Amino acid sequence: MKITVVGAGAVVNKDVPAYALVVGIPAKQIGWMSEHGEKLDLPVLGNAQTICKHTGQKYILKNDKLIVSNK
Repeated sequence: MKITVVGAGAVVNKDVPAYALVVGIPAKQIGWMSEHGEKLDLPVLGNAQTICKHTGQKYILKNDKLIVSNK
């Protein structure tokens, strides 16, 4: 399941990546969300990885794109 979380009142005027957390007018990405609905400890851009503490699913940020790895 791919999700995107849009903050209340945000105005989205362009495509938003899967798992992105966006807020504001116009909407700006401020983070990443897990499939469980938790904010991930990842930068918006760059290269990093983390594991969802609820599901154990691995999230890899590579070249500014988020990759979800199966458990």
